[in-house]
Amino acid sequence: ILKKVVCLKRKNRELKYAGFWLRLFALLIDSIISGILSFAAFILIGLPLMFALGLAFQSVSVGQTPSPQFIAAMVLVIAAVLAVPAMYFIYMEGRVGATLGKKAFDLVITTEKGKTPIGLKKAFLRRILYVIPIISIIWFLGTLLIISDERKQGLHDKIAGTLVVKTKNS
Repeated sequence: ILKKVVCLKRKNRELKYAGFWLRLFALLIDSIISGILSFAAFILIGLPLMFALGLAFQSVSVGQTPSPQFIAAMVLVIAAVLAVPAMYFIYMEGRVGATLGKKAFDLVITTEKGKTPIGLKKAFLRRILYVIPIISIIWFLGTLLIISDERKQGLHDKIAGTLVVKTKNS
């Protein structure tokens, strides 16, 4: 397979940087595509896996400990549902140079030297670094719950089933 590598800096003396709104609209298109890919991964990987393990109609009640098979199946299903869209972004950015959303707005991802496509390593690194702020925002918003929650629990407390209490009346 021949790789088509373009150096945009040689073609155009100055690169025109894509602004926030263009990138946001491209991301909206890619989010729709990502949602479709996640749904397809669930239908094509998740459901067959759950049926194969006999877990498709198993439910877990509050206070009931799920079986190890159920937990393993859920982890695999969630991994597939998250991995498939991630692979879309990594492949499209790394090998093609742009996702379909970016292509819709004539955007391309380049190296700082203007080379496109950027390669799978840089695309993978880009995707990992893209997720870190999302985790930070969720943590921050979850922590803000402490202000309004009756038991002063953050999201992390609610998920873990924990409380933070004073040891002395002060």
